[in-house]
Amino acid sequence: MQPEAVNSIKAGEINGSWDFNPVMSGVSLATLTLSILKGEAKSKWNKTIQTPTVFFDKKSIAKFVPWDARVKKLK
Repeated sequence: MQPEAVNSIKAGEINGSWDFNPVMSGVSLATLTLSILKGEAKSKWNKTIQTPTVFFDKKSIAKFVPWDARVKKLK
């Protein structure tokens, strides 16, 4: 979810938005890439990447964790 969407929800300009979690999508794709680079058998590759999404609205937007905070947790 873009930071602008967070602000728009808080301001009541939109009712809500989905967070597609780009950080976890990137982690999943990196894991797949590493499997390939390590020469793991194709049968072990996770070829279907599913990243859970979360819907945020005025009631739940305070629980949204910004991308930069998520990235810092990966380090």
